[in-house]
Amino acid sequence: MSLVPLRMIVMIGAFILSAMATHANVPKANLPLVIYDEGNNPNRPYIASGYEGNSTAIKMDRNCTDHPHSGQTCWKVVDSATKGWGGVMWQNPANDWGTAPGGWDLTGARALTFWVRGQKGGEVVTFAYGGLVGKPFSDSSSGSLSNVHLSKSWQKCTINLRGRNLSDIKTGFAWTVKPGATPLTFYMDDIRYE
Repeated sequence: MSLVPLRMIVMIGAFILSAMATHANVPKANLPLVIYDEGNNPNRPYIASGYEGNSTAIKMDRNCTDHPHSGQTCWKVVDSATKGWGGVMWQNPANDWGTAPGGWDLTGARALTFWVRGQKGGEVVTFAYGGLVGKPFSDSSSGSLSNVHLSKSWQKCTINLRGRNLSDIKTGFAWTVKPGATPLTFYMDDIRYE
């Protein structure tokens, strides 16, 4: 055997070991894992800290009392931008873009479910989980519901997780909106892995 293939084998082995170490010691979540139920709940596994795009135009209130789906509060999101895209990622740890260990092992979860409604109806939002790739500490998988058309009434959304690698999910939830000519407001509630 020549030295070149042996070096390649050693490099591949080191890469695999590094990837395994990336996901080592990730806490196993008890399901259902609630991302949001009430604004004053201190036990939040993910923090809405990853503002992206035209982030200065985004205002979020996790204690909104304007007709929540259940309980006393819901998230209210206002994106006042008239150009550029925007979004927010729920991260673990907060403000981490893949440079620190974190996340939750959500193995066994079958779905990410949440409730949404628009202020006027017709708002278009993409919802997702995961998304950090090519980083020292990446999400083990990702998925999304693209271009969800909201109504003024609460609607349940589900991202199917069957067959996904959920061993280390650092980005527990996210939303994004495309560039548009009009600002939009929407609401979210009861976000959970089940």
